[in-house]
Amino acid sequence: MKKRGRLHYGYKQHTATNEEGLVLALITTPANESDTKHVEYVLDKIDTENYKSLKADKG
Repeated sequence: MKKRGRLHYGYKQHTATNEEGLVLALITTPANESDTKHVEYVLDKIDTENYKSLKADKG
């Protein structure tokens, strides 16, 4: 059981895949940072000229 008030460290994985689910890029960040802050870093790792859409949650 988790105790309230304790600091808990965690990480978040940001992944870019193609239509078949093949991983094209991956970065890991601290969980307390915003997703929108890192989307450009993931997209910089792939050739975005071959892709015409981006699907993401509202975060």
